[in-house]
Amino acid sequence: MKRTLVILFFSFPIFTFSAQKYYYFKGNKVSLPISDSVDVYTCSDPALYRNRDVCLIQEQTISRNEANHISKEKILSKEYVIGDNSASIKMSNHFYVKLRSFDDYDKLYQLAEDTHALLIGEVPHMNKWYDLMVTQSLYDNSLDMANYFYETRLFEDVDPGFSFEGKPSCVTDNLYPKQWALPAIHACDAWQITKGHPNIKIAIVDTGIDTTHMEFSDNKFLFPYDCVTNDQTSTIYDEHGTQVCGVISSKHDETGIAGIAPNVTIIPISNDSYTPQTFCIRAASGISWAVNHGADVINCSWGLSRNSFFYNFDSIRSAVLENAIDSALTYGRDGKGCVLVFASGNNTVNVNYPADIDHRIIVVGAINDTLTQSHFSNYGNSLDVVAPGENIITTSLYNHYDSIEGTSFAAPYVSGIAALVLSVNPNLTNLEVAKIIESTAVKITPYSYSSTRPGYPIPGPFHNEQWNLYVGYGLVDAYAAVKAAMHKKYIQNETYFSGTSVEEFDSNIFAGYSVSNEKPYGQVTIKTGSNVTYTAACTIHLESGFQVERGGSFCAQIGMPVSNITSSAPVRKLHNITNVNNSPTENCFIQHYLTITPNPATDHITISYAEPLATTLIYNLSGQLVLQTTGLALVGATSPEINVSALPTGIYILHAHTSSSQILQSKFVKL
Repeated sequence: MKRTLVILFFSFPIFTFSAQKYYYFKGNKVSLPISDSVDVYTCSDPALYRNRDVCLIQEQTISRNEANHISKEKILSKEYVIGDNSASIKMSNHFYVKLRSFDDYDKLYQLAEDTHALLIGEVPHMNKWYDLMVTQSLYDNSLDMANYFYETRLFEDVDPGFSFEGKPSCVTDNLYPKQWALPAIHACDAWQITKGHPNIKIAIVDTGIDTTHMEFSDNKFLFPYDCVTNDQTSTIYDEHGTQVCGVISSKHDETGIAGIAPNVTIIPISNDSYTPQTFCIRAASGISWAVNHGADVINCSWGLSRNSFFYNFDSIRSAVLENAIDSALTYGRDGKGCVLVFASGNNTVNVNYPADIDHRIIVVGAINDTLTQSHFSNYGNSLDVVAPGENIITTSLYNHYDSIEGTSFAAPYVSGIAALVLSVNPNLTNLEVAKIIESTAVKITPYSYSSTRPGYPIPGPFHNEQWNLYVGYGLVDAYAAVKAAMHKKYIQNETYFSGTSVEEFDSNIFAGYSVSNEKPYGQVTIKTGSNVTYTAACTIHLESGFQVERGGSFCAQIGMPVSNITSSAPVRKLHNITNVNNSPTENCFIQHYLTITPNPATDHITISYAEPLATTLIYNLSGQLVLQTTGLALVGATSPEINVSALPTGIYILHAHTSSSQILQSKFVKL
């Protein structure tokens, strides 16, 4: 007996370290030689991935013995390395499952839950294939997980997810592997759709750009302007402007770095930051030059701090600079408004001036590669989003590259994303671009988010409601923003006389007087006696020129109604609905709708929703709270009514807070 135990003891390591594993290919078992190394995927908190939050994954190939010294709490998976030291293939920590039919989706979902595999979703454009990820699952590697799923015989096929070596799938720039910022904001996925359009122009109001840098050899630079000399030259006062431009505009080739929007046109505007006496008037001239020469986006990676340890100078302001900013936001892009992006500042106090003067400005703070707020990044009620701002590899003077930090280099990522958004949908207003960027931003831990933004105009239809003092609405996501911009349905010049339902399950709806240039301008009117319902995938924007007459009824629904689910379609959770408590309901769909009905007989409006409303807030279009009520009744018992007789004629925004802490919003017209 003792001899037998000794033999088993010594044979076990041999099986584990240099075993012949296997995988299934077209129904056949294929043997695989396993090396002594493992590819370890770690994350600061694997639970974040299982909750679909952000956690930066680190990958390293090490010996099995070294892997045993890594904290188990941080390991997502330990993947086999196929082969030996002379040649090897790694595993990706993903595996892929093909359903026999869409009716089998529930089986896949349940098995993923039981084995703690993260079901990412469908493989794009691949019929019945689904992507799963190993996150401290039943087996700690994708190969064994794939075999387990295959051997259940529940599915048609399984792919274990080999990681074939090769150049980056989206760019080949040799410094790209050091650009952690681009994967963090999902740039590669966005580039599959667009790398920017030359018709979209970003003005960089900064210290000048070295347009001769090799990264800019393919770039289009138009309308240069020197704010100091007031002439059309591209003066370089220091390296800062070139560094900012590198983040946005570096070309995609074999060398150097990759820019977030390499195909857009750049307007280089030079200003000398070392002569403060006339800085504001020169900056105002530069912004106005950008507006007058067709800038779509204006990047301002600078600011003026008015706070110190002893004094707060918030009352010190520049009328000429603020006039230029207001004109850009109001009249730029033929009335759609320039997208104005400002860095929040680097002195760990409130957002710098003038970024804090107007809610239409997109204010950008910085995070580091652990996805936490950078120690220097200014914050406060004016902060909108964050972007990578530490260890940023970018261009410098004389064909050099620098590794730098600052909110100055977080802002151009957001300017680039705004340009990508406008490249696929140039009809958007600046507020709509801001809405898209903010509502698609990814919430990052450990920050908690609130539906309130103290001392700030109401979020209204232009902002994602969940906000944090230090990271705003979260980390920008280039791919999600571009996708959101693509799926639009515009309704204008339309009058409804009877019952009508508009359903756009793959789009967002924009309704109003001038939401698009694609058709003649005109109001959207719901006439007396008509009953209209809009249903959209994510958002419904009711803009100026949308009106419901007395005796008419309007309902806005977000998400797909359960009644519309067919048995042949896979049931999917909706993870892109904002401001909804995203707990699965029966059939994994969430219904989210709010109905406002003007009462023709009285000065009341009737509110309808599927659960009690705790509080309703009514704002005018200037963002002022004009009416507040609490404790409205449940629909089905008595529909709650709000007396709006004291309100003057006009358009109002209603925020309804439900008993489950959801926030719903809609507009109505008081006639």
